[in-house]
Amino acid sequence: MPKDTFLNLAQTKQESITKAIQQAFLDKPMTKLTVSDIVKYASIPRGSFYQYFEDLEDVFKYLVDYSLKAFEQTVL
Repeated sequence: MPKDTFLNLAQTKQESITKAIQQAFLDKPMTKLTVSDIVKYASIPRGSFYQYFEDLEDVFKYLVDYSLKAFEQTVL
């Protein structure tokens, strides 16, 4: 899950990064995706990535959790 530095970002910045992460996972298979890809899509420095997430697995877990919550809000 994301670190507190990500959770303390302005909501608009969080949403912008999340949308970029979603697009990166749509455009490339998970096995081919790299941290470099994520930072390019999100237009953030590599150092910021590691301030927000531990690694790619952490990003994937965040995206799954985010997607499940969005789905629950839609269904409920």
